[in-house]
Amino acid sequence: MSDNNTETETGKSRSKVRELALRGSSYREKREFSIGGEDVELVLKPLIDDDFYALLFRLDVTEDDMEEAMEEMDEQAEENDGEVDMDSMDPEMIAVLQDAAVMGVDAEAIGETEDGWAELVHEHLVGGISIEIGSAVMELSHAMGDAEKFRR
Repeated sequence: MSDNNTETETGKSRSKVRELALRGSSYREKREFSIGGEDVELVLKPLIDDDFYALLFRLDVTEDDMEEAMEEMDEQAEENDGEVDMDSMDPEMIAVLQDAAVMGVDAEAIGETEDGWAELVHEHLVGGISIEIGSAVMELSHAMGDAEKFRR
C-alpha cells in the first residue's frame, strides 16, 4: 500500500492529486494572500481546460514553459522579500496572470460578484499581488493534468 502523502513525479502530494481527480472543476482550495497589508483568504478554483489553454495560447507557450516562468517568478519573489519586479515582466504575461486571477477565484465564496472581483484585480490590486494570485491559479490548474493521469 502506498502512502497518500508521498509526492507524484511532478512534486504534488498524492492526496491532493486524488482529491483533484475526484472533484474536478468543483475542487476548491483556500489560500492566504497579503493584500493591502492584511492577510486575506481567497478560494481558488482550477480553470477549465478551454480557459487554461486559451491563456497559454495567448502567450504562445506550452504548459512546461508556463510552469518554468512561474518558478522563475517565485525565485525572484523569494530573493526580493516577496516582491516581483513588474517592469521585468512581459506585459502580456501580466495580463494573462491577471485574467487567471479573475477566472480562478471563487468570487461568490469570498462574498464578491464576478464583476466586482474582476474590477478589483484589474484596477485596485497593487504590488504584484494579482500576479501572485494568477500564478497560484495557473499552478492549481496545471495540477489538474496530474489528476487526469491519476484517473487513468
